[in-house]
Amino acid sequence: DDSEVHTALLLTNGKSSMAPKELRRFLEKNQGKIHVFAAAAGQNNNLTSLDMVSSLFGGSLLYSDTNAAFPRKFATFVKDLQAPLAKDLSISIYPIETEAHLQMQPFTYQAPNLYNKGALTLMGKIDRLCDLHFMLQGKNSEGQVFLKKIIPLNAAASSAPSMRKQWALQEKTTCYKKFLEDAKASHLTKAKDLLKAANGRAFAE
Repeated sequence: DDSEVHTALLLTNGKSSMAPKELRRFLEKNQGKIHVFAAAAGQNNNLTSLDMVSSLFGGSLLYSDTNAAFPRKFATFVKDLQAPLAKDLSISIYPIETEAHLQMQPFTYQAPNLYNKGALTLMGKIDRLCDLHFMLQGKNSEGQVFLKKIIPLNAAASSAPSMRKQWALQEKTTCYKKFLEDAKASHLTKAKDLLKAANGRAFAE
């Protein structure tokens, strides 16, 4: 049913054997129909590859460093995905002041869905503080979803270290795209370094 949200939960032994060519073919055939979320627990996981697969397909990675804690984390993870608000998101953001220049970080290949329990994070850079026009369109089982508001940036606070870290993590999406294009391992190495800096020892494997 095209009006419903379709989600795949990838539970693996922590490894991913998908070659770049296979991933590209899967992305082309999928065309945003299925969003993939990956989950892994314990040690010796190829977390960078699992994060890449889930990121490319509009999902995210759940990781538990212990097997004992995994069932509880996974149950909460799945529960949060059971209340989708909208899919096929189209987002437009532009400054109120015409002189301002805004650069948004793009989605990978598939825009994420909007969930009742989850935040939709959008990041960008602007060369001068001014308010932004924000418009979101999507659809759900009841029809079209439309949201329009003004985001006030004139009174914005300075970015916290956590936000700077999140901005750096956005670079990993560029690494994944480049890896699909030329299959150079250096792109995944850079993505792994970014993930390790943000998430600690889990991505040191």
